[in-house]
Amino acid sequence: MAIAEEMKLQNVLGLALGVVIDGELAYEKGYGVVDVDAKTVPDADTAYRIGSISKSFAALGVLALRDDGVLQLDDPLVRWIPEAAALIYPTHDARPITLRQLLTHTSGLVRAVDFKKTATEDVFLAQLHGLALENPPGQQFVYSNLGFALLGIVVARASHATLADAIAKRVFGPLGMTASAYDSTPKLAPAYEPDNKTRKTDIEHLAVAGGAGGVVSTVRDMARYVAFELSAYPPRSGDDRGPLHRATIREAHSTGFAVDAELQPHPNAKRGEPVYDLDAFSYGFGWEHHKTCQFDDLVEHGGAIDSHRASAQFLTQHGVGVVVLSNFGNANTFQFGKRVLDELRATEALKPYVAHPKLAPEYDATMTKFLAIYNEWNEDAFKALLSRPLDPREHDELAGYKKLHGACSAFTAKEIKTSHAATFTMTCEHGELEMSTDIAPDGRLGGFTGISHKVPVPADITRAANAWMSLMARWDDGLYARTFADPKQREDVKRGAQVIHTDVGTCKPREIVHEGTSWGFDTTCEHGKVHFYIELEGGKIKERSAQRLEGGGCPVK
Repeated sequence: MAIAEEMKLQNVLGLALGVVIDGELAYEKGYGVVDVDAKTVPDADTAYRIGSISKSFAALGVLALRDDGVLQLDDPLVRWIPEAAALIYPTHDARPITLRQLLTHTSGLVRAVDFKKTATEDVFLAQLHGLALENPPGQQFVYSNLGFALLGIVVARASHATLADAIAKRVFGPLGMTASAYDSTPKLAPAYEPDNKTRKTDIEHLAVAGGAGGVVSTVRDMARYVAFELSAYPPRSGDDRGPLHRATIREAHSTGFAVDAELQPHPNAKRGEPVYDLDAFSYGFGWEHHKTCQFDDLVEHGGAIDSHRASAQFLTQHGVGVVVLSNFGNANTFQFGKRVLDELRATEALKPYVAHPKLAPEYDATMTKFLAIYNEWNEDAFKALLSRPLDPREHDELAGYKKLHGACSAFTAKEIKTSHAATFTMTCEHGELEMSTDIAPDGRLGGFTGISHKVPVPADITRAANAWMSLMARWDDGLYARTFADPKQREDVKRGAQVIHTDVGTCKPREIVHEGTSWGFDTTCEHGKVHFYIELEGGKIKERSAQRLEGGGCPVK
């Protein structure tokens, strides 16, 4: 339904789509037609040009050669393409262009040269003679097809093969991408101009400049490619003998040049959706990495050549990807992919990978000693256990937990954040005590914080919590004076209350828990959840803090 609706909105007559879930092509379908006259329907094996998604293959070629010790990312371009010495730099203090800068579009090169002169390297590279850079290398992000065309030539020269043969050997072959190649194939879908009627006849053959956008592929092959990219997550031990190392794949996604974030109002937001469209992205090595209000792990790239349109989008922490290919020049394939991801998100079908780190072997002994000190205070033993100086208030803190829960007899890991940080459930005489702890590499205790659920809550704590929530919904100077200890803090508290209310709306306290030496409580708000912490003095709030628990920094309607 969503794809059909989007096709109507864009007036697109046909496309092929694939959804990758946990390494498999879980869904594939052709929509509309691939040939207007023959009315044939596209499918997962229809061949399309993928345009600039080809850049990710050229980048993999460079990274593979780096991993093999053949080249370095910080090699100057002239090491591999001496003809680049004829480039004109804008300043005398500019350093030579490096391969890394080509990978991240920060070389300073122009976007393109004449890509009809690509039959031989000599003819293509002759265009570098006297060509002026737009910026000193490394200073600005300027998308450059020329830069990736040069990277393709670097891969060919360093591999002592053609780019097509090098990528076929390192990527296409190992991944089973049997329908993928450089430049056109006999089964290539015809290219239609944006009028949906006229076939494009002036086909662009990139030849030696194929690193910029020369790959032809299918939904089935691109699904294998996206599954390969996603297989690098989560980081883990174990067999790592793929075409490239998992760490290298992750490096291509996230090691890049940060581009300015964009923030625009979203006037048509539905209830529960962000009221802004946020996009902060960086360009890695042939891939864009995006953080948005909906996702902070979106990696994608698109392509446009000869009226063929393509996009590959995947969520690295969810194991889900979408491939959209079309041969109609008016297709916004990114938008089709976004609709699919939004549909999956709305149905709560997207669940992030959950890493399961193991506790460091020293942790058990540390917690055993900590439990003994909790039950019977021993200052010397506690000092020896700590990886830092003793805070004199910690004796009273532990005594406060014991007053609420009595002696404790055992501990069980509840949440393992890292090998050296975890929350334990301590079994005690009076209910369970949650204890969040961290340890140093040598096993000594770094810090701890206890949270007590279902314990009696003093009346003044309940009153203060409710009063603070009321002040956020509707400010009242008199209520502030009765609730907060310091009158000088009034304007600061008022501004904070307004910010929180604008962000999440009206909040209501849920369970109030004893946290550390004072009290905390989660809230259910109109547009999210917030955790509050309060500490009283003389029955009034002396210290307070608030932390958004979900939804990032994007307010929702």
